[in-house]
Order: sequence, then C-alpha cells, then structure tokens
Amino acid sequence: MRSRTLLLFAFVALLGAVAAVLPALATASEAKLEVNENCVEPKWPCWAAPGSSQPAFKTTVASGGTVMFVDHGKEANIAWTGTAPTCEPSVPVAPAATKTGWVGKCTFATPGTYKFESSTLFKDFYNDYTKYEIVVAGTPTDATTSASGETQTEAMLNGSIDPEGSIVEYHFEYEGPGVTGKQSTPTATLSAADFTSHSVSTQATGLQPGMTYHFLLVASYGGKTVAGATTQTFTTQAAKEPTKEPPAKEPPAKEPTPTPTPTPIPGPISPEPEIVPLVSPLVEGSLKLTAPRHGSSVRGSVQISQAGVGGRLEVDLLASGASLAKVGHSAQIRVGRLVRSSLYAGTTSFTVPLAVRARQALRRRHKLALMVKIVLTPLHGAAVTLTRSVVLHA
Repeated sequence: MRSRTLLLFAFVALLGAVAAVLPALATASEAKLEVNENCVEPKWPCWAAPGSSQPAFKTTVASGGTVMFVDHGKEANIAWTGTAPTCEPSVPVAPAATKTGWVGKCTFATPGTYKFESSTLFKDFYNDYTKYEIVVAGTPTDATTSASGETQTEAMLNGSIDPEGSIVEYHFEYEGPGVTGKQSTPTATLSAADFTSHSVSTQATGLQPGMTYHFLLVASYGGKTVAGATTQTFTTQAAKEPTKEPPAKEPPAKEPTPTPTPTPIPGPISPEPEIVPLVSPLVEGSLKLTAPRHGSSVRGSVQISQAGVGGRLEVDLLASGASLAKVGHSAQIRVGRLVRSSLYAGTTSFTVPLAVRARQALRRRHKLALMVKIVLTPLHGAAVTLTRSVVLHA
C-alpha cells in the first residue's frame, strides 16, 4: 500500500471518523457497493462504490430505495446490527456463512440509519474496513416557533427542522411595518442523519419599535418545499419616552437665625475632596448564554448600556485542540465567530453556529466543551471582554 494512502487512513482512524464518500447518492433511490473492487489494494478488501478507490463507510438512499451488493473474490457476508432491511435470498446475511462471488439487493422501506459489518474484510491498528452505515432519508419536517430577544429594532426568528437524513436548505420570511414586501434572511443548510429535530435561528434587523411582524420558516430539499411550518408573530419593544424633569419647587422662606459666635479653629481647614461621577458601564446586567441540548450553535444575549451605543460586538467560540482531535495541539482554536456593529442600547441577542470541523467533533464525541469570548468595543474608550463556558450535546 502506498505510504501516503496509509498515512491518510491512519489519520482517519485516529479521529474516529467515518467519512461519507458518496455525496452524489444523497437523494438517489438506489446505490451499488462492491467488495474488493479497486479499494486501495486488492489484498485489503472493503465495500466501495464501483470504480472508487475509497471505502464507502456511509451510503445514503431515499426511503424505499435499494442497495445492490456485489462480492468480488473475497468470502464475505453481511451482519446487520440493529434494524435490518429486506434482502434477497442471494445475500448471505449472518448467521449465514460467508461466501464469494454473490450478488443481491437489500430494500430499505423505513427511514433511519442501518449499520452492518463484514468481519472477514481488512482490519488493523490504523484501518477498519469491517463497519459501514446506510442512511435512508425520509421526508423532512419543519415548524416555526416563537421569536425571542425582541428589541426595538431586532428579533431572533426561531424554528425547528428534522432533515430525516436529507440535506435541507432553509430561510425565514418576515413582513410588517417599515418592511418593503416580504424580506428573506440568508439561506442556510442543515444536514443531519440522526433523524431528530434541530433548532434553527436567524436574526431579523432593521425593524420599527412597538410594531407587530409576521414570520415563517421556509425549508426545502431536492427542489421540494417542506410542508408543516405555520406563521408566527412578534412585537418589537416600544420606543422609550424621554425622561421629563419634575417642575422646580420654590424654596421655603428662610427664618432669620441668630449670628453664631465664631469659634477659634487651630490651624487652616483642608478643602473637601471633589466627588467625580462614575462612568456608565458598557454592559448592564449579566451575560446570558443558552445552548440547546441537541444543536450545533450557541445562542445568548447581552445588555448594552448607553455607553456602548454605536460600538462593535464580537462573539468567538473557542475549543481546545484536543477536543477537535488535533494531536499535539492544546491551544484553543476558534470554531465559530459573529461580528455585529452599530449597536443599540438594550438587549442584543446573537446566535453563533459551529464550523464544519467542530460539528464533526460534536457528532463524533456527542458533546463539545466551548469557551464563549465576547468583546465589546465602544466608539470611545477601552474594550470590555466577557468569557463564559458552555457544553453542547449532540
């Protein structure tokens, strides 16, 4: 085996990663896997797509789809761990004995993740070609949930999506006073094979104080729109009225007082110290962070005082190199970032999604410890830095 190829698979094994090498099958109704066919080396057999030089550790088909298995010159069988599909009699499913030179289909009627093993295929300290997954995509669902973090000009639009193994694109549409027609937030992508609902959020800006708005989560996959989302409403905070000064009161009439007899003072009197007013803080109250038990983003809010108006907010998600499987790296690595300028006084909410590398680590380890670093830089004066710890769960 080529040293470069060996090094690549050693790195994959150390990370515990199972790479999907068949992205083109994300919406296919059928797939084909062959054992010992152009897979690294003939003496190192594994399941792969026809003509591929990489193991097909994960394959995706649509609900009701099929996978054709073809054995080439290596005695093997298939052992399903957990839920099993319906396979043709020609497929040797354990406890059936291993054999060579066989062909057969398996049909996957129900969405979910199907796992199988072929224990006779290649395995050593660095490479494990015995375990595979077939993800059967179902019909995605979505829901629009209540907005949060409403200020005079902003609101966090929330919803949830269950991709059912598919790649789903989504955005929010909102309309109301001060908005010309329907406005759409930038399109984002959600891809998950855990067949559970995931929270999604996007910030809406440029709103009017004290006004009611309507919004809707719009999701699609493979050119089809996901049905199920309903419209929700929210109302921004009303504009603050200027503080009125109380009317001045006439001072009470002074009664004549007798002139006191001066008392001799030994020595000069020191002047009283000047009282210097305190400068208003940039941040009022405490930083609030929320991390959903199942999700790949960190949400939070911070109270901005008048001294921070017009300033700049930076939110960084930091993770240790060890938690990202960066061997030999213990320093913190940035895995998410959000920057917002021209801040307003009041509650400022934010949502910071994880980068791809961190999402992979979260799926692999099932939880990920993060340091949330927030830097608020005012128009005038020194910046303020806040840090908090949070743990995300897959």
